[in-house]
Amino acid sequence: MAITWHLMKTPASYPKWKRTFGVTDDGVVLLPAVIAGNEQAVLLSAAYDGVEAVQEFGHLYVSTEWLAREFPPTAEICAAAENYARGSGLLKPPAETE
Repeated sequence: MAITWHLMKTPASYPKWKRTFGVTDDGVVLLPAVIAGNEQAVLLSAAYDGVEAVQEFGHLYVSTEWLAREFPPTAEICAAAENYARGSGLLKPPAETE
């Protein structure tokens, strides 16, 4: 799995790791697990669900799809990150269904 890392410019007051997101070569957006609260609790939950966590910049990153589903308070920021990735051309728009 190849991951490209991207830095959101705003809010500039946030630490760099908190503004960083990853996009895998198969279109998965990754955000820092700590946005859900306790990073270790998120890691344990991800491991239990068989979800891969990636360590980068001293933090664990997990998929926005899983994070939003398992930790609903993060759903808004996960959607914002996915929209940012789409708007920046880093992620293809979802396929339309007939």
